[in-house]
Amino acid sequence: MNINWFKKKYTKADLKDKDYKWAYSKSKGYYIGMKLVFAIEYPSLKPLAVLVFPGGPSDSKIFDEIVTELMRRKILGKGDSFVLDKGFYAYRHYIECLTEYGIVPLIFPRINFKLEKVLNHIQLTLDFFNDNLSRVKEKIRHLETILAEFKHYILNWKQLKPKRSLIEDVFKVIKGTFSLSRIHRFTLASITKIASLGVGVPRKLINRRVKIPLLCCLPVSVQKPIVAGCPS
Repeated sequence: MNINWFKKKYTKADLKDKDYKWAYSKSKGYYIGMKLVFAIEYPSLKPLAVLVFPGGPSDSKIFDEIVTELMRRKILGKGDSFVLDKGFYAYRHYIECLTEYGIVPLIFPRINFKLEKVLNHIQLTLDFFNDNLSRVKEKIRHLETILAEFKHYILNWKQLKPKRSLIEDVFKVIKGTFSLSRIHRFTLASITKIASLGVGVPRKLINRRVKIPLLCCLPVSVQKPIVAGCPS
């Protein structure tokens, strides 16, 4: 799909029924496209999954959908650690991961992060105790385990930055190999299909046990990015 910027301008209304939307990223400026989310394991750096979202929704808004989908595919399981950058930062994400999903949310914190604010909001519902005694004790032990791991890593989160840089390198390779930054496909299905090659091919070349899923997001433009304001 070749869009001639000089002959026709595209507004948000023009793209209402399209899978691609106007969006913005710090690296690309305003663009028309979608967002790809890759999950990659550590330490093998094996790609695990790719998710595609219309336009460029903020990472925080698609957090629940990402976690739910990765758990549905059994890529992410109870007790696993999940490394994400500051784009996913929100206190509720820490709390939901620990209490609802049973995973360790290693979301890079912002400068004003307070661990006590997370811990003070760890409240167990009546449903948590609506089980036999041995099962309740097992769930409590699990919660204590992931809380201890969470506190340890979140207080030393800068030690995770080298791991995060590794995933960026892998992501750049996938992005360059499959030309994902300027892809000439324009539906969620077609982009998911080509992006899945970026997961499937490297995955076949790597055969190690899953350790820690990490996440990286990529804005995908379907036409030349612009630096001017987004048309309304």
